[in-house]
Amino acid sequence: MKRQVPMTYSYMKRVISTNVEYSGALSSIRSQGRGCFSMTVRDLANEWIDFAGRDIESARFLLGMRPIPREIICFHCQQCAEKAIKSILAFWDLEIPRIHALAELASLVNSVKIVLIGLDAELANLTQFSANIRYPPQKAPTDDDVHSAIAAAERVFSAVKTILG
Repeated sequence: MKRQVPMTYSYMKRVISTNVEYSGALSSIRSQGRGCFSMTVRDLANEWIDFAGRDIESARFLLGMRPIPREIICFHCQQCAEKAIKSILAFWDLEIPRIHALAELASLVNSVKIVLIGLDAELANLTQFSANIRYPPQKAPTDDDVHSAIAAAERVFSAVKTILG
């Protein structure tokens, strides 16, 4: 006997997006609520913003470790900003690309007439921590980099939460 496993929208999206035949089925699953699975765009946006919140919480928590894992903290800050911006895309039911360039994601958000005003410097600062920071050899971030990344991520996260209401 097979056990039923509850599936999140994110899981379903990963499964469907890997299979071209089903790529158009995602919105119909969400809108028609087939089976026991149904999620609104608001629910999906909330899921993205919750994940972003966990990233910034993780970054703050890791500040208490010794030695301080600076590169991991900076990565979580970048991830917070990335997921926060993707929550806006989810809310507007737009394609969520698998990219890490925050300025590029922000330009997609601008396409729905939402502008992340005054966050260009934060987005540029955080983008440098998207992927390569996790692999050697890399110049380790400084304490200033860490605190700057946390402040930038908090600013982006707060702005997006305000936009989403």
